[in-house]
Amino acid sequence: RLQLLYVLNEYDAATPTHYSHVLPLLEQLVRQGVPVRLLIEKADAAPETDGIEVIVAGGRGTRPLPRIGKTARLAVQAFRDGYNITFVRISITGVVAIGLGRIWCRRKCEQHPVVYWQSGTTLTGERYRFLPRSFTPRWAGRSPAKVLAWQFIDFFATGPESMLDYYADTGDVPRSKLLMLYNDVDSQRYALDQKAVEQARVRVRERLGIPAETKIVLHNHRFSPVRRSHLYFPELLSRLQEQGSLDAC
Repeated sequence: RLQLLYVLNEYDAATPTHYSHVLPLLEQLVRQGVPVRLLIEKADAAPETDGIEVIVAGGRGTRPLPRIGKTARLAVQAFRDGYNITFVRISITGVVAIGLGRIWCRRKCEQHPVVYWQSGTTLTGERYRFLPRSFTPRWAGRSPAKVLAWQFIDFFATGPESMLDYYADTGDVPRSKLLMLYNDVDSQRYALDQKAVEQARVRVRERLGIPAETKIVLHNHRFSPVRRSHLYFPELLSRLQEQGSLDAC
């Protein structure tokens, strides 16, 4: 029987981080009959959830080494309690802690897969953020901590497809461990009646004075040097113009 240990880097309901959307996802898994234990590395307080067992390793000001040690001990307890798959979201310290926990309980944990999820070109850091990917040094995303962390995981989940090459080439992630996994989106939560959608489109276009045949591009993300918005967004506009979808750019 599947029992999920989900390791989250941090949680703070008062800030608009992308970690907060994890709770509805895990609650849905619980409703589908999957036992979930959420292990948060740092948080000032455990969030209230519907059916999720939540454990916090330390406060937001906790130093990394003590936090890794406690997270490892809590992971060992979870393994002994029957949790047989671990998902770590964007946390190298979390991966190291889980790896130490697996070593701690030895053979009992060897068959429990660890999946690590991360996306974005963040391995290369701020120093190379203004360079196109083809000009970024191959060693820029490598560090002893990351290379060590990859040894502790069974699968490295990322997406979209272009990220597979990025993490293999820049981050030295073994290709045998790479998995394609898109961001988790609660599509049912945002689903609308198709007729209502069409009516809303007409009202918005009329209100803004946009002709019905004009294409609208919705960009639902932050413009960020780390995400290289200055490279891909002009390219997007250029391609739309080539297709005749834009009058000017």
